[in-house]
Amino acid sequence: MAKIRFDALPKTLQDRLTEFRDDFISVFSAGIPYVWAEDVANVIETDAPKVRLTLSLDAAGYQEFKDEYNYRELDGRELSLVKKLWNDGVKAKADQLKQSDYLGFAQQPRVLAEYALRLPNKWCAAVLEANPLLEMYRKPDTGAASTINLFHASHPVNIFKSSLGTFGNTGTANLVGVGGFTLANVTLWAKHFASILSPSGDSMGLQLTHVGVPRNRMVEANAFFANDLVVQAIRNAANTDNVGGVMVRNNYNGSVTPVVMDELTNVNDVYPMSLTKAASGLLPLGVIIGATPETNILDENSAMYETTRHVAVNAVVEGYAGAMFPHPIAKVTLS
Repeated sequence: MAKIRFDALPKTLQDRLTEFRDDFISVFSAGIPYVWAEDVANVIETDAPKVRLTLSLDAAGYQEFKDEYNYRELDGRELSLVKKLWNDGVKAKADQLKQSDYLGFAQQPRVLAEYALRLPNKWCAAVLEANPLLEMYRKPDTGAASTINLFHASHPVNIFKSSLGTFGNTGTANLVGVGGFTLANVTLWAKHFASILSPSGDSMGLQLTHVGVPRNRMVEANAFFANDLVVQAIRNAANTDNVGGVMVRNNYNGSVTPVVMDELTNVNDVYPMSLTKAASGLLPLGVIIGATPETNILDENSAMYETTRHVAVNAVVEGYAGAMFPHPIAKVTLS
C-alpha cells in the first residue's frame, strides 16, 4: 500500500512543483522490477539523437593452416535507430494546489515515472506487431531496400551464399499453434531453433529459452511451463482424432520462461525466443533511449498560469526501437 505523509506535504506552490519533479526522478532512477524489453533487445542508453547498430552475422569457422592466415571480411550492414519524443504531464489549478489538504498531485510522480520506464516495452511491442522490413537485408553498395520482414517464411541462411538455403520464423511446419500450449507444439518450436544454421553452414546453437505472450495468454502459458507433468494426447491409427491421453514429463518446465508482454495488442500471437546468444548481440530488437527524462515545471511565471491559472509538470522521454535479427525469435498464432 502506498502511503503519503499528510503533514509532510510542502506548503508553497513552488515547493509542491519542485517536489513533484524530484519524486519523479527518484522513482525513475530506482527503476521497476521488470522491463521485458531489456531481455529481448540490445538497449543503448545515450544522449545522442541517433545510433547505428552493426548487424554482423559473419561466417565464423576455423580452417587448417597451410601457407597463409585466413581472414573474414566483416559485412558492414547497420540498423539506424533515431529517437522520437514521448511526453506526458499533469496540471492542476494553482489555487487548488496551494491548499494544504489537496493530495491529488502526490501520487502522480510515481505514475509518470513507471509509465516512462515501460516505454521500451511499448516500442518493442509495436515493432513486433508491425513486422517491419529488416535493414540487415538492405544492400549497402546500392542502397536497395530490403524485401524481407522480421517475420518471414524464407530468410537466407547466408545472404552471400544462396546454396545454404533458407529458414522461416513464421508460417512453417514447426511453428504451429493449433491447440495452444501443448507438448507437441512446444517441441516443434524447440526443433525450429535447433535447426537454424549459422552463415558458415554449421548449427547456430540456438535453443528455445523464452516465449513472449500477451496478457490474456499468461494463465495458460504459466500453467503449461510451470507443471512437471502434462497431458499428451493419444491419436487414432489414422491420426485424425484424439482418442485418449497420458501424463508425461514436461521437459520444458524450468528451461523455458514465459514472458508476459502487456503491451501486445494481438491476443493470439505468441513469440518463441532463443536468448542463448544474447551476450554475443544476437537479439531480435534494438532500443535507443535517453539516460534521464527531461522534466519541465510550468509555475506561476508561465504562460499557462497567465491564461488558465493552472500550473503543471511534464516529462519528456527520447527513444525508439527497431528490428535486428530474425534468428532468435519466431511468431506463432495460437488457435
